[in-house]
Amino acid sequence: MSTVEQIFSAGGKRMRPTLVFLVSRATLALTGLEELTPEHRRLAEIIEMIHTASLIHDDVLDDSDMRRGKETVHQLYGTRVAVLAGDFMFTQSSWYLADLETLRS
Repeated sequence: MSTVEQIFSAGGKRMRPTLVFLVSRATLALTGLEELTPEHRRLAEIIEMIHTASLIHDDVLDDSDMRRGKETVHQLYGTRVAVLAGDFMFTQSSWYLADLETLRS
């Protein structure tokens, strides 16, 4: 749990989820929808998870000590935990993406 808190407490611009919402809203008429759906929100979350997982792995490869003014996961918990945390986030995001169409079921 400490690893997850460290990852998401660092903040960030969250531009990718914002772009998902902007494009989704701009194309609502094309899809026959009147408003954003839970799937749109889940897709934004998935994209942020993939991006965050790639940052965790990038920090390991670059041996970075800091990201967004905070110590990196691998600096705090070691390379093994950081790689596993990044892998876990990639796996979870893949699972959520594969299950996106059954969100309402």
